[in-house]
Amino acid sequence: MDSVDRLSDLPEGLICEILSRMETQHAVRTCVLSKRWTRMWTQLACINLNYKSFDCLESLQLFLLGLLTHYNAAANLHSFTFVCGDDCSADYEETDHRLVETIMDYATLNRVEYLSLDCNITYTHVKLPPQLLACLCHLCLEFFCIEFPKPFVSDSLGSIYLCGISLKNDIALRCGNLQSFIMTDCNVSDLTEIVIHAPKLVKLRIECEWLDKTSKEMMVYVSAPRLEFLLFEFSCYSIFNISLDRCPTLKSAWIDIYHNLKIDITKDVHQGRKRAKHLVKFLKDVSDVRSLTVSVSTMKVLSAFPELVKHVPSPFHNLKSLRVYRDKGNQSGVFHPEVDTFFGWGPGVPNDS
Repeated sequence: MDSVDRLSDLPEGLICEILSRMETQHAVRTCVLSKRWTRMWTQLACINLNYKSFDCLESLQLFLLGLLTHYNAAANLHSFTFVCGDDCSADYEETDHRLVETIMDYATLNRVEYLSLDCNITYTHVKLPPQLLACLCHLCLEFFCIEFPKPFVSDSLGSIYLCGISLKNDIALRCGNLQSFIMTDCNVSDLTEIVIHAPKLVKLRIECEWLDKTSKEMMVYVSAPRLEFLLFEFSCYSIFNISLDRCPTLKSAWIDIYHNLKIDITKDVHQGRKRAKHLVKFLKDVSDVRSLTVSVSTMKVLSAFPELVKHVPSPFHNLKSLRVYRDKGNQSGVFHPEVDTFFGWGPGVPNDS
């Protein structure tokens, strides 16, 4: 029976799809298997580069330079993923910085829709080109310093994911089609405000820390009338002034503000009261929520100044579920009855054991 070369019989589009799912350096090597495949790597829809697959950063540099030089500009490049992580020596940080800027420029030129960068740039910050935002649908940035354009305007972005990022300037986000914004384990010590206008935003998650131990005020404003899920978790000394436009569709909210606060808010009454006052205002902004989870730290801030909610009718008319969980360093406790009443739960809000 004659052997059949089924691999060579595959349609070119299917071969490109298979190669696009591989790390790009392996896809390029695979192209030596057939003359028909020789230039096929220049038409891949996805470029995936991982530093771990190279002997050293110089090898990655040379490969990337050759790749971008010979890539078919007419090809429909959909996504670009670059993972450097924390394996690179600090000596290579400046090189890594230049690589990221090169990738961003190339992604802009080729109107890439999905861009994911995972680096280890801690000292020099990268500027996000405003032109890049005109074509991106999904942006994922991990572990480096970034400076966003201000204002940050995009009608194409559908999701933004930031992890381990040090933000170097205030955020003024205006995205007409953004549905998901996640910012986790980010350092925002240099910021004074975060402003988000996103009429189609459904999921908002902000987990940040301030390394600055001063009690400066931080303003957060969100306009997202279709919001369904909200998570705010801040570890810092700063005073938060958070405003949220009414969200009638809000299903679930998780609020942990001022956790790990290593000061006694009752000793500095003025600053403590200011924290509690802003917190009460914010809770009223999320009063349309159906399911609410708050931390012990948050409840303690409120309980320290119960007069702020005394005789205040509960705004939580739609609330079906309320839970208080123990954040790090705090145990479950009994809170002031006025605070319990404010949530519409009566004395003894359920605690997470």
